[in-house]
Amino acid sequence: MSEFIIISIVLILLFSSIRRFIFFNAGNAFNKAAEDFMKRQEAEERKRKEEGRVYVDTKKRVGKDDTFDDYTEIK
Repeated sequence: MSEFIIISIVLILLFSSIRRFIFFNAGNAFNKAAEDFMKRQEAEERKRKEEGRVYVDTKKRVGKDDTFDDYTEIK
């Protein structure tokens, strides 16, 4: 009977350590994949929108008799 208890305890400890190892590695792999995905998304965003560049809409809706003002003074 004592052999059965010892074998059962050893098997429980073995399976719990294997379970922890698998979950730990799976969690690390998931975090690494998520970080890689975020880095790729940030790189694509930087390519689409360059920093330091200013885009000005010069197609302001004006009438035929009016002139286009490139700025408006705010008081």
